Amino acid sequence: MTLHDSSMERVEHLWILGLALIALLGSFLLQPRGDMGLDVTVPVWGARLPLPDACLSRAVLGISCPGCGLTRSFAAMARGEIASALQLNPCGPLLFILCCLQIPYRVLAYLNVGRTIPWLQRIEKHGHFITWCIVGGLIAAWIATLPWELLYKDGFQHFFCQVF
Repeated sequence: MTLHDSSMERVEHLWILGLALIALLGSFLLQPRGDMGLDVTVPVWGARLPLPDACLSRAVLGISCPGCGLTRSFAAMARGEIASALQLNPCGPLLFILCCLQIPYRVLAYLNVGRTIPWLQRIEKHGHFITWCIVGGLIAAWIATLPWELLYKDGFQHFFCQVF
């Protein structure tokens, strides 16, 4: 490995660490609403401000995407509401835990300590496989929660006519 590769890996670890911290810290500032929305709590003022729905798939196609509910699921997990988090997105609690585990892993990897710990070496070796398992889990959970009865009842032709 060259010095350039090593410095690029360190930058990658910092980026992923930063994203994980933002996701987790943001989870504590967000509050799920009953209407599939989110409120952000402003700590200084103590006010709760509604956030707009950000799912383009739901807005355009009328169906949720594989990631729908993840932000609300993370917010529920931050409050310890595991059952609610599972309802919002079945993969949410697992991804929340994996996001939490990114913090020590990325710090150790950045400090180059991970190369001496066997279980961290295995994670690094199989990282792409783990990523594809997560993507597959999100897609499988999404397929399982699609409103098949509505799609079938109205017919796929009607569904695609609405989209296009």
